[in-house]
Amino acid sequence: MGKLAYRCVLILIVAATGTIINLPGPLASVIRVAAIPAILVTSVLILLRGSVRRLNSYYWALLAFFLWRILSYTWSVAPAETLAGFDRIFPEVVISLLVWETCRTREQTDGALQAFVLGGYILVISLAYNFAIGATSEDADRVAAGGFNPDDFLYLIPDTIAWYLATKAGTKNTVLSWLNYGYLLVAPMGIIFTAGRAAFVVALPIYAYILLSGRKAKASVKFVFTLCAVTLVFVLLNLGVESKLSRLETTITNPSAASDWGGALNGRDYLWAIAIKEFGQHPLFGTGATTFGYFSATTPAVTTIREPDNNGLPAHNTYLSILSETGMIGLFSFVMLIGITIRAALQATDRELRSAFMVAIVAMLIGISTLTYEDHIGIWLLLTLIIGSSLAADGAIDRTNQAYLPGSVGQELMTPLSDRRISRY
Repeated sequence: MGKLAYRCVLILIVAATGTIINLPGPLASVIRVAAIPAILVTSVLILLRGSVRRLNSYYWALLAFFLWRILSYTWSVAPAETLAGFDRIFPEVVISLLVWETCRTREQTDGALQAFVLGGYILVISLAYNFAIGATSEDADRVAAGGFNPDDFLYLIPDTIAWYLATKAGTKNTVLSWLNYGYLLVAPMGIIFTAGRAAFVVALPIYAYILLSGRKAKASVKFVFTLCAVTLVFVLLNLGVESKLSRLETTITNPSAASDWGGALNGRDYLWAIAIKEFGQHPLFGTGATTFGYFSATTPAVTTIREPDNNGLPAHNTYLSILSETGMIGLFSFVMLIGITIRAALQATDRELRSAFMVAIVAMLIGISTLTYEDHIGIWLLLTLIIGSSLAADGAIDRTNQAYLPGSVGQELMTPLSDRRISRY
């Protein structure tokens, strides 16, 4: 039963990563369908085992953060907007708890990381398919998968994970190794297809880390990797991506470019000013979760580009979004979560894994500074995987780390023998 629950969770990780959506949306059912067997099987496993894994500080902070967002409904300036955002919280919390319960050993957490990379493959393939059929997003000539924000960058984060999995000591599966190396080549294609300037900036520390670490790779790997990279560049240049490359070029030549409706950084500074203003008026509790669009929709500049739906724009900065919507308490909770994750990453026993996690965190923190992603399932999945992998057991699992259900056999068997361990669960 334990293996079945673990495999169901791996499928859920692939689905959650591969669809990278802003709930609600047409692809929301993909995650929900994958979540049903994972929840059911894991629930049965917990009942049979008679215990659950004790939550650590990260999970208590995670629950507190989302509980605060839910409580903000009581003082929200736009209760309907806050209530509409509740359905995003459920999958984020549930997936995090399922990963924590089922992925406990080093082998299991490495499998979860591999699922994260495979989900990234699905996302990049979706982008490539949409490029091939000529599908574009609402933003000019930019390609995006269904329900995918063309400004997203999360398909790049698995790069550091893929590099670790491909180069880690003791890797025996040659197919998976080359699959992970291959991801380092295909992920940048997402930048070109979407012409994502934010993603381009996020990619810089990731590939700088990979290039610096690449000196340890085998000569055969370097040769094949270089050959594939040159071939890929040649193919892309003959697929008509000049307009997208031109847009990416402005990341360096004109990073403060204004939007069609005013404001530098493609109008982001205008939105940031709104967030700071609302924070000044509601510094402690904020205006209520997911209410920023309520304010931006009433500004003349946003109204001119949002007709006829009249929906507001997000803050395009996760930190300012949390600060304006849930106040200093909400931002403190979020920063505490990041701090706990960084501490866990630094405590990873494997030096290469520690480096990969830290680069992934830095890249994520850069990316969310220009996007509103506190309710994005991708970043919470990343943080959850880092926590789980950093704290994974190298061998047997400590039985004393279990919280036993009332009246369970396991509770009755608990003794002062704190060194008792189990290898199966």
